[in-house]
Amino acid sequence: EQGKDLAVVTKTGSFTSKGELLRDILSYKRHRFKFDVEIEIVILILALYAVFCMIITLYFLQDDPVYGWFYGMYVVGTALPPLLPTVFVVSVGISDNRLLKKRIACTDSEGILVAGKVKVAFFDKTGTLTEQGLAFLSALSGSNWNKDIPSVPPSDELARGMAVCHTLSKTVDGTLVGNSVDITMFEQSGAKLEAYPDRPISVVESSGRSLTVLKRFDFDHRRMTQAVIVKDADGNILTYVKGSAESIKRICNPRSLPVEFDEIARSCARDGIYQIAMCVSDHLSSDVDIATISRDDAEANTNFVGFLNFKNVLKAETRQVLKELEEG
Repeated sequence: EQGKDLAVVTKTGSFTSKGELLRDILSYKRHRFKFDVEIEIVILILALYAVFCMIITLYFLQDDPVYGWFYGMYVVGTALPPLLPTVFVVSVGISDNRLLKKRIACTDSEGILVAGKVKVAFFDKTGTLTEQGLAFLSALSGSNWNKDIPSVPPSDELARGMAVCHTLSKTVDGTLVGNSVDITMFEQSGAKLEAYPDRPISVVESSGRSLTVLKRFDFDHRRMTQAVIVKDADGNILTYVKGSAESIKRICNPRSLPVEFDEIARSCARDGIYQIAMCVSDHLSSDVDIATISRDDAEANTNFVGFLNFKNVLKAETRQVLKELEEG
């Protein structure tokens, strides 16, 4: 619009948080193995040995310097073979051709040397071995804690956290845009997202209560948390934070954590369950400047709300692929 500032762009492309993550994935530094370190030491020892042999040869054959020089070069070539680097390249090339005969194309030849050191391989499950996206499994509410009987659908405060603690947006045709886990979580809460150009984003819970989103903090890979500040119909300011069990435990009031917190987190990890922990804080007053509040202040004095569990569904071909890899 003319005469009206809509936004100020501070970072674009690879300088954004997601851009930096993508840049690290595409241009990673190859891990240095023990072989990479020791081969440099071996070559240095061979070079020193070749120089020593050259000096000894010239000393004993100093009466015939021409013959001594050529004989010395022969000794150096024997101690430090000129074709030594070629041996490594050729061996990798032969391995590449063998893989190609098994219909395995290798785009990075150095990766063959790395693969030769691998003893145990771990696969990223979501979208690789399993169907794309996650399915909601269960919830454990902190206010009505019973680790043996998960609550589906989630209750009270946890359901409200599921409705507001995300970074979802809405297109003109009503389609939700954002992280697939956030979309699954939000749909399970039964809430509705209302986004209009001239008004703040609001969320209407399944009970009909409305919450206004005041500020969102994107997921931080160092903190392992994502937070949102909302205002309810009574004017109360609430901060909901979700993240890994470890990160939520770190910022939560210890008294609000159930005794079985660590046990539940470990059990879900062993069972391959994708788990999100959530907490809430109501320490912010209405006169606080939300625009300038720091993330540390927003995530302070939080109380545990509950766990959200999601599951991966294996693809039909996964078992056969893993069997072929094991046989290979």
